[in-house]
Amino acid sequence: MCSVGNDEREWQDGSSNLTYHISSPRRFGAARDEEEALNHPELDMDAVHERLLALRAALIEESESSRDARDTVMLDQTAVGRLSRMDAMQGQAMAKAEEDRRQLALRRITGALSRIEKGEFGECIDCGEWIGKKRLEWDPLVLKCIDCAS
Repeated sequence: MCSVGNDEREWQDGSSNLTYHISSPRRFGAARDEEEALNHPELDMDAVHERLLALRAALIEESESSRDARDTVMLDQTAVGRLSRMDAMQGQAMAKAEEDRRQLALRRITGALSRIEKGEFGECIDCGEWIGKKRLEWDPLVLKCIDCAS
């Protein structure tokens, strides 16, 4: 379900009852409140924000399109043979595991968007140093610098 507001869209996943807020593009990295909070100084935060929104939209679309694959497998042996049913159950299990990975990625994207809003994007959660630009360009969802991640 998707509803559109003034400058924000909201999407609710029917299977997990999670609501995702998709904000319109805006400039990031400006000072907020009295304390100056800046995102990673070497990154184009508008481009990162757009990339995260596009990734989230793709994951939501994949989740919607694979909903049937996660449905309950019928156990009627007269309609489906034992091996076909086992194959269907294995396919269902794989679809559910993939959906779990998608939901985790959506939570990580939501966290990254939140860090952008707070002006904390690109800061290592362990040591507080900036995460390398190339590392963030490769995967904008990383939380730790290369030293802390190893």
